Amino acid sequence: NALTFEDDAAPELFALCIKTLSDMCTADEGAALVRFLSKTLTLSGYGFSCGVCGVCGAPLAGKQKLRFDFDAGIFTCWDCSGGAGVSKSTYDCLSSQSNGVSPDGVLRALRLLREYLAVKTDARLSALSEYVRLLNG
Repeated sequence: NALTFEDDAAPELFALCIKTLSDMCTADEGAALVRFLSKTLTLSGYGFSCGVCGVCGAPLAGKQKLRFDFDAGIFTCWDCSGGAGVSKSTYDCLSSQSNGVSPDGVLRALRLLREYLAVKTDARLSALSEYVRLLNG
């Protein structure tokens, strides 16, 4: 509801939901959920930038300490921004969005996506918060 307009059928989002539910049953459910949230945000105009620093343009792969600017939706070098600190495992999960990412990276990526969605839409996803809580053990 937070990412679509009223009476908007959003067939691409619906198809993505179906694929994600299938992926969650047959593959790494956390990674599937990260892919779903990332793609949903992108389709809704709230995509985020990975690959290079959103400020200086330096490659981010391999950097241990990064930041994420929730307002701009960009990852940055540690020294380029005042955004929230982001671990390498979080960045790796969000930049690759594939199976085989670390469970820690998935958990951290889901937390970041939950907060990013809240910043962009004022929506609080209690089910996602509960899922993150359960993953955290």
